Formats: sequence, structure tokens, C-alpha cells
Amino acid sequence: GSPGTPAYMSPEQLMGDKELDGRSDTYSLGCVLFEMLTGKPPFSGKEGFVKRFTEAPPKPSSIRTDLPAWIDDVIMIALARSPSDRYQAAQEFMNALRNAESPSAERVPPPRTRPPAEESRRESSDHTDLDATHYRPPDTAQAAIAQQLLSANRDARRRQWLAPIRAHPKTVAVVFLGAIAALLTIFSVAKPGSRFSRLTGSVTIDTARFAVLPFSGSDHRGAQFSIDLYDEFSQWHELPLVSDTRVAQMVNDRGRPTTENEALVIGRALGAGKVIWGNVTDDNGTMRARVHLYDASSKETMDDFVFSRADSGATNYFPIAMRLLGGADRSAAASACDPGTRSYPAWSACSRAQNALRTWNLGESERELRAALKADPDYAAAQVWLAQVEAWTQPSLNREWQDYAATAASHGGRLAVRDRIIAQALVAMANQAYPEACAKYRALTVADSVDFVGWYGLGECQSLDSLVVPAPHSPSGWYFRSSNRSAAAAYQRALRFAPGARAILRFEKLQSLLPTAATKVRMGRSAPPNRIDFLASPTLGSHDTLAFVPYPIAQFSDKAAAASATMSEAIAQNTEELLNFTIAWTHDSNNDPAAFEALADMLEVHGDIEDDASPTASALSALRRAAVLSTDPTQQLRIKSNEAWVRFKRGEFAEAKRLADDLLVPRPIPAANDAQVLIGLAALTGRVNRVAALANVTGGGLPTPLNDVPRPVSAAASRLFANAALGVCGPEITSARKELDDALDRYIAPAAAPALSQQILGRPLSMLTPCTGGRSALEIEAPRDRMTRMQKAFARGDRKAFKAIDDSVALRIRTRRPGDLSPDFTFQQAWLHAAFGDTAAAISQLDRSLRALPGLSPPALREAGAAAAIVRAMVLRTDLAAKTGDSGTARKWGRIVSILWSSADPSLQSELKRMQALAGQSQTR
Repeated sequence: GSPGTPAYMSPEQLMGDKELDGRSDTYSLGCVLFEMLTGKPPFSGKEGFVKRFTEAPPKPSSIRTDLPAWIDDVIMIALARSPSDRYQAAQEFMNALRNAESPSAERVPPPRTRPPAEESRRESSDHTDLDATHYRPPDTAQAAIAQQLLSANRDARRRQWLAPIRAHPKTVAVVFLGAIAALLTIFSVAKPGSRFSRLTGSVTIDTARFAVLPFSGSDHRGAQFSIDLYDEFSQWHELPLVSDTRVAQMVNDRGRPTTENEALVIGRALGAGKVIWGNVTDDNGTMRARVHLYDASSKETMDDFVFSRADSGATNYFPIAMRLLGGADRSAAASACDPGTRSYPAWSACSRAQNALRTWNLGESERELRAALKADPDYAAAQVWLAQVEAWTQPSLNREWQDYAATAASHGGRLAVRDRIIAQALVAMANQAYPEACAKYRALTVADSVDFVGWYGLGECQSLDSLVVPAPHSPSGWYFRSSNRSAAAAYQRALRFAPGARAILRFEKLQSLLPTAATKVRMGRSAPPNRIDFLASPTLGSHDTLAFVPYPIAQFSDKAAAASATMSEAIAQNTEELLNFTIAWTHDSNNDPAAFEALADMLEVHGDIEDDASPTASALSALRRAAVLSTDPTQQLRIKSNEAWVRFKRGEFAEAKRLADDLLVPRPIPAANDAQVLIGLAALTGRVNRVAALANVTGGGLPTPLNDVPRPVSAAASRLFANAALGVCGPEITSARKELDDALDRYIAPAAAPALSQQILGRPLSMLTPCTGGRSALEIEAPRDRMTRMQKAFARGDRKAFKAIDDSVALRIRTRRPGDLSPDFTFQQAWLHAAFGDTAAAISQLDRSLRALPGLSPPALREAGAAAAIVRAMVLRTDLAAKTGDSGTARKWGRIVSILWSSADPSLQSELKRMQALAGQSQTR
């Protein structure tokens, strides 16, 4: 065997030099001191042999950060690779420690460059093999020094701070007797409270530290299993692990453990909180290891399993180590963290992140993944999962997660196969290569039919793909490359496998894929260079499946009636599917307020707004349940707003007004999401200025592509929109137009201003038609929709053109439910009929629309322009009833307008008083 314990041998001793001197002992003494301070030798395991010749030893302070710099300096000299660079004798080593301890010491004295001529040398024959049960003292010169030092300090050794060394005498004695003497001297001369004395102390149990003890067995197999398992553990950087030499010394002192209790006693003596021990047997040529993991403090078994292999097979200890490090309850998904790192802190953080994902604690998972990357910046598994978590929670911030995904994908060899595919899919998503991403996600579902990441990814890659491509067999000659129907199905399948994922899949996303209102369209665009914008309404395709036929925007309003003939059926089908989805959601998570909020929305769409005790049968009951469960202020605002709208649909106008007043009390302008909730109620109750302020936050006064304009332009556009929507026909309109023109002059380049002005003015000018007798519509250039063309025909007095367009509209809406029509469109068309003298047609149209209030879809009702148009329709119906002598109808609708506008802004007060008069009410507010 080799002379000595390898972990403490000097480089020259490991190389087999025949002549060794005291400088070799100095190296060994430095190893002992290093281990006493840090808990492990400077070089250990199989890699330690090579590193001793190729790398500088680590500084003690790199492991134990509370150590002072002087101890690094002293030990680095003792561990120098070349003997000539070390302290030349043990006495010189001790002097360096004493000088460093002295307050006046500035630096550690440098070692002599030549060994003293009189220093004794040892021959290889002086050494005796060391194993777990034997050791031999060093040469006689060192023994003499030891004896002198021990005699000189016999009384001081009785001091209390020597207790740790006395408790573990063989921990030090197993290396060199001279080392014991030197260390005892060092500790004995240290003054109480000095820097060195603070480095020592009694052994305490570190709950995170592992100790691998020798396994019991009838032959060498138990010991070899322990050695190989320890070697696997020692590959992990910064893993709290008791060194094999310390274990060997403790076992030499106490004996090899043969029982659970003996193993726990040794583990606690080593200061380990986690003790690995077991037994190895031979079962007809098959090695069978029973592996135990104990909690040394509680003495409870943390894990217990059996590992087997045939004698002829090589043992892979990596999965055994992963099982022991991760615990018996470690999720299967956490195995993705295993490849690509040997940093224990990084691996542990990644594993905790995966455990957090099991409960959909995405915030905790993200924090742990960032910690993993801080510990190991090149850890590909942490990169890909941080990219995935951020893609789920912050999809719009794709630059950061794209970088993580791209880096991980470029190091695919460090990833598990599944994670490599996820990384490639994320890179494709970030690059908007949606077909490529879909192919990757589909591969995940083929490999595992319940893979959530695969199914959710299939929903994402299809829902985000808006490319329109030529299709000769399509009615329009075009079709969408992806399918909303397939995207929705993929999302729903993903949620079946991971219900907690509703934390990342908002119900609104499913609603956008499966529209339940005729006003909701799908937008798309063709590929460059000739980019064309498209719109499509929901219809039923082959086999009664949801389909969208895209038409260029310029043709959308003129498409054949047959193209939208099945729209109502498609909407009804979507409504049933989403209603069933939300009912199942509430059953799966009975205490989720989002589930009941979504259910209330679908029950309202379905027309279930009457009183019912069951929250799955009545929108109001579902909203009450959601209100009880919700603790989120924004969600509570939505719930109260939705109740106000349901009350309005039920004809409870006073209660709806009261709820709206409660929500619209003067307060700071809210965030965009809250403003979107409130703006419809502000329009319904005649608060013109509040609509303008909220529209400025939500962008409601601007066409969708123009949300990013200078704030003064947005503010002026919002003010014009609010006044036009509520039919304010006075100087307010003139003032708002001038404000907008001035803002465009100041903040928009002259070349761009005319086009931007046309885009902003389009809808307000159309809304102002009843105020201007149609003249405002004449300012709209190249109108794309039928309503604007009807208004322009009216302004020009062209009855023939008006009738042609009106007839085409009638043909188009013949197959639609009244609740599918936009209140804004219905009001404007009825006004045009009345203005052309067709009072009967106007009354018929208004009555049909107002009777359909309970069936109006929530999106059609809550939009500010639509909400304002509903009250304007009531005003028009009141006027037409008075004109035809129908006083009962005039009183009915005049009274409702009086209730809703009772707190209206001053610009609507004259109209309010007129309605109160027609309703036979007092005109005082």
C-alpha cells in the first residue's frame, strides 16, 4: 500500500520520492489545519490527486467566509507545491502562526528558500502503510519536538478550548503525531478572544451536511460501495459533505457501524445532519444495496430504498446520489435539473424551482431559478426553465427570456431531451416562427400525451399566429394559417392535465379564441412584401367546427351575406363550450373567485340573469360567490361593475345607477385595466368628462393601431370621442376639434398629420351625424364601413344610394340575433330612418334592439361608445313616442333616461330636463 493517507500527502510523497524531509510534514500539517477550519481537506477524492499537481490549493476563506486573510496566507505557504516554497520546518510554521496572531504582525514571514542542512530526512523505509486501523508516528526528530512542546504546555492543555480536539483525538493523530503537538501548541498559546481562538469551537450538527458511512457487508463490497458513492458525492462543488478521511478516522476510533443507532451516533459525532448508511449483500451474483438516509437530529429515516446490479455490470452512482440529495418526494420534473451542472447550490435551487412549479408558485420558481444561475451562470437547465416561466408570466418581455432560451438551446448537450426541445420551441416562438414552434410542442405531446408544456405550447403557437395565406378554395381566396379552434382545444387539454395552470391562462384568452359576440373579429395580415390587413367574423365550417374566413379590411363590410350566415350558430356553439368549461372550473376549484367571475360572464352571455340560489345557474349568484371569495381590489372592481350591468339588463335601472355611482366616486385616474372596467359605466350614466379622462388612459378615443401617440393628441382625441359618443351637440364639440387640430400641429409631422387626423376622426365624426345632420360624415374620406356610407348618402340626400346600402345591411343581419348587433350601429341606423321620414322603421328597429337588452353580449354592452349609444337610443325612442302620441312609451323611456342620467355632466343637463318633462317628472335634480 501507499505510505500515509492520500488526502494529506505532499506532492513529492505522492510521486514516490525516496527522500522526504520535514517540509513534507509541513504540507501534511497544513492539510490538517485546512480541514479543521473548513471541514474538508484541500484536495480530496479521485480528482484531488491530479489537482494537487495542476491547481493552486483553495483558500480556506473561499469555503468559510468568516476566516481572516492572515490564515489564508499562512496555509497557502504551508501548502505550496514546491518544498522550497514552504515553511522549512514545523517550528517555522508555528512561528508564522504566532506572529500572525500578534496584533503587531503586519504579514506572514516568508519561508526560507533552502532547507536547513541539519534537517533530518526520512527514507521511504521509515513509513508504514496506513489503513483504517493503523498509523505510525513520524521520525524521531519530529517526535522529540512533539515531546518538548507537550511538556512545556501540559498545564495549558487543560483549558476549556481544547475540548474539540480532545473529543476527536484520532482526527488529528491519524496523520502525524508531530502535527498533534504543533496544533496543541498553537491553540494553547492563543489568547482568549484572539483571532485564532475564535476559529475553534465545539462540533455542532449541520442539518445540511451529508456523511457517507461505510456500508456493512460480509465482504469488501460494502466498503467499496461506500467509497464509490462518496466519490460521486465529492464531484459536487459546495456540497456540505464530511470528508472520507474524517469518516475513516471516526470509524477507526468507534468501529464500523453495524446498526442504525451506531450509524447515527457516528454521524452526529461528525456534525452531519444527514447520514447515509446501509448494507450490501450478494444475492446469487447480484449485488443488492439497501440504502438509508437518516436525519441525525430527529433520528428519523428520510429515505430508504434498494439498489441492485449484477456483478458483471458497472454501477452508475449518479442516480443514487440524485435520489439521496433530492429526497424521496422529489418530483419527476426535477430530474431536468440533473444534467449540466456540478454546483450543488445551483442544482438545489433548480430542484426547488421545479417543486414550486408543481403548485404553480411561479414567483417562487423564478426566484429559485435566478439563484441557480447566480451559482452557475452556465447552467442550461436553469436557463431554459427561467425562459419558460417568464414566457408564461411575461410573454411580452420576450427579449430577456429569448436570450435565456437561445443560450440554453446552444448548449443542448447539457440538457435532457425534453428540455432541449422546450428551448428550441421557445427560440422559435421568440422569432415568431410559429409553425416550427408548433412542431416542437407537438413532438412533446407525442412523446408524452399528458405533457402540459407541449399542449399549452400548442395553444400559444397557434393563437399568436395571425398570418393569412392565399387559398383558392376559400370564399375570400384567403385563409388563416393557424386555427383558433385548435388553439382553444390545446389550451383546454393542457388545463385538464394541470388545473393550477389557470394562473397563466386567463379566461379572456379563451374568449378571444372562441368569440361569443358578433362584434368580436379575428385580425390577420398577409406576408410581405405586399402586407394586407384582414378581418374575419366567426362562422361554422365543415363538420360544424369554428372557422374564420378572412377578408381584406376594405372588403370586410361588403362580403357576401352567406359568408356570415352561420355566425349566430358559431357564437351559440362557443357560448355553450365556454359555459361548460367554466362550470367544470368552479367544480374543480370551489374557492377560486376567478372561476366564478368567468362563470358569471358566461351565464350572462347565455341569458341566465334571473334570481337563482345556485351560482352555476344565475349570473348574479355567481357574482355574489366571486365577491365573497375575492381579495384582489381590481377583481372586486370588475365583479361590482359586472353586477351593475346585470342589474341594468334585468331592468333594475335605479340599482344599476347606484352601483355605478359607488364605483365612479371621485378618485385618482385609475390604471388602464381599472379604467377599462369603469369607462362603460361612466358613459351609461352621462359622465362626459369622466369618459374623456378614462379614454385617455385606455386609448378608447383612438383606433386600435394608434394607441402610441403623444399624450396631448390622445387627450384631445379622448375629449372629442367622449362628447361625440354621448351626443353633446354644442360648443364642446367645436372646442374639442380645435384642441385636436392644435395638438396635431404641435406634435405630429406635417406629412403625417392628415392621415393621422383621418384615422382619429373617423368614429367621432360618424357618431356626430345626429348633431350635424350628416355633414360630419362628409369629412370622412374613403369610408370602409356601410354605416359611414349610409350617413354620407343621407347628407347628400341620395335616397337611392341609402336604400341600396340599407337593404344589404338588412340582408346581412337577417340571420343574427338582436343581441349580436352593436347598439352604436343600431342607434345610428334608426336615426337615419327617422331623419329620412321612415318613423315606423326607426321605431321597429329601436324596439327590437331595446327589447334585446338582456341578451346583449357583455363586450358589446360595456364598450363606452356602445353604452352611450344605448341611452341615446332610449332618448330617440322617447322622442319618437312623443311625436307619434304614444305617451306611455314616452314616459317609460324618458323615466329610464332620467334615472341613468340623473348625475350627468352639465353638457347633458338640457337633454336630461327634456327627458324628465316627457316622463312627467320634476325637472329639479
